Amino acid sequence: MEEKGWGALLSKLPDIFDIVLAILGIAIALLGFLQGVTYKDFKIPVTDPSYRIGLIVFGVVLLTVGAVHRFTNRPKSEIPKADAYGVKIIYPKQNARLKTVKIEGTIEKDLPEGYALWILRLYNEKRFYPLRECTVIKDKTWSAPDCDAGGFAGDYRAFAATLVGPDGMALISFVKEANQRFGPIRKELMDKANKVVPYLPTVGKYTRDMVICDQVEIEPI
Repeated sequence: MEEKGWGALLSKLPDIFDIVLAILGIAIALLGFLQGVTYKDFKIPVTDPSYRIGLIVFGVVLLTVGAVHRFTNRPKSEIPKADAYGVKIIYPKQNARLKTVKIEGTIEKDLPEGYALWILRLYNEKRFYPLRECTVIKDKTWSAPDCDAGGFAGDYRAFAATLVGPDGMALISFVKEANQRFGPIRKELMDKANKVVPYLPTVGKYTRDMVICDQVEIEPI
């Protein structure tokens, strides 16, 4: 039992390294500041000014190193795994031919804190466009109405049910606002030029907290 106890303590040392340094630094600095320590018959006198200053400086250095280690080694927020929440698309089915559809699916667990479930439209070149946030219902189902496949017959398209965290939401908000503002400008240009004006580019890079859980390939009509 004792070996297990020491083994457990040693295994935790990397996690509490900064705390140990901070406590040790404070103790050493106090030793110099208080001119040593006295407890009953136990005495460690430190009266020489150079030794006292040295102890205080060394203690402050240890405390600083511990603080820097704590700050630079903070764990990043954990990104959910794709299969951790049981998110599945049940409709439409794989390779369905469609234009606009209500996408429906199931989910086994509540969404992680700070995350939402979105439908992304995927393109052949691995680019994507955010279509709609899903409504999650208490009976562990979800849906997203009016999801447009876009494109033409023969084009590659897929719908992806995707967990989206704060960074991903910031990207989606920007993309949505940019397209909303460009829409009227595009229409005006088309009316005046009497020719097709391209849409804004689709998104070519996922944020760290955008996690595709399930996807189905479909064919636009």
